[in-house]
Amino acid sequence: MRILVGVVLMVALVGGTRVASASDAVACGSSPGGTNIPNGAVFLSQGSGPVMATLAAVGEARSHSGISHGNGWYTHSTTYEPRIRDWDDSECSCGWITGDYCCQGPLKGFELQNGYPGASQITAGGLYNFYYNVKNGVAPNFLYYQRSLTAGAPDARGAAVANWLWSNSTYAWVTSRQDGGQGFFRVGFTGVTPYSQYSLYQYRDYENINNGGIPWNYGAVCSTQLAYAQQQAGKGVVNNTRSHHAVPGVPNSYTHDYVVAGLNALYNSVYNDCSDGNGFLESVGVFFTCSGETDICDDAARQVSNCFADGKSGVCYNDGNRAEQVKNNQWPGGPVDASGYSIAKSISPDNIGGWSGWAHSTPTASVWSSDGNQPVNFNTGGSVYSCFF
Repeated sequence: MRILVGVVLMVALVGGTRVASASDAVACGSSPGGTNIPNGAVFLSQGSGPVMATLAAVGEARSHSGISHGNGWYTHSTTYEPRIRDWDDSECSCGWITGDYCCQGPLKGFELQNGYPGASQITAGGLYNFYYNVKNGVAPNFLYYQRSLTAGAPDARGAAVANWLWSNSTYAWVTSRQDGGQGFFRVGFTGVTPYSQYSLYQYRDYENINNGGIPWNYGAVCSTQLAYAQQQAGKGVVNNTRSHHAVPGVPNSYTHDYVVAGLNALYNSVYNDCSDGNGFLESVGVFFTCSGETDICDDAARQVSNCFADGKSGVCYNDGNRAEQVKNNQWPGGPVDASGYSIAKSISPDNIGGWSGWAHSTPTASVWSSDGNQPVNFNTGGSVYSCFF
């Protein structure tokens, strides 16, 4: 049984935007006491940034998801952006004369590979600040919730998933990294860890997480964590099919051309954000280049793309060409189709919601896929101050 930890109430409500970096993000703030999202309903949103660019390139519209517990708490999975390496960073090995970060990429590889906090349970203040109160970003284009339905009427399946996450999942209370007087729950894998990290590789290969599998680095993203919870709660396995660009006979799949499109869009998003200095990696340009490199933003974009393409092989720590190898099928690694071409197997927010060609109202779709878009409001009385990391 979960023991609720008290949060401090404040009156001020701070406006804002989306996550920038661990140092820039505003992780804590106030909001109305809660939302209108019922217990067991998932919330789905469209934001901006590299993840949205990747999903948009494969024809999808939602970039984030989570679930309401109906008691003022919400479970989702996220990460703050990785920090830039220091000259004396322990991950670097080449020495400052040659520009040590260049040997392995400008970003801290461990933070890129194992995002923090990963799956977590937060209150409305943290959720509001995740969406609306972060430096150098924008509010979501939309934010809706969906209920689990049977024959058009709300049923108890979604609540069973939410209740499993609240009462039966492995979890641990942690202190906020921005406000030592605040905290939240991190959520892990059954009988294994009290946490799950945010793993970019889950977008390429979810490693059977929908069937209860434990990914190599205990990693998940927002939507694969929901699929894991649905299976653990005994409410079925998400083995969905798509009307286009799906690999025949392979559930939750994306064809090779979609892998290429997604990685190209990801690279361009990171590169442009870095070059513009408007949010993602806005401070990376202050570092020197080395070993013949003249474009630090290219280094950063390749490093992030590598981590998406094959993060479990350690390439999150370097700015090499692993993503290009996956796109060109020189060394596909990870999931492949019957002809040996690299593919992706994952569960996206649109898959959870039954959108963008993903089947809905079927035994192999998520329990929330039958519902339409229900507007989310932060509209309950009182005020709550809390943090999302």
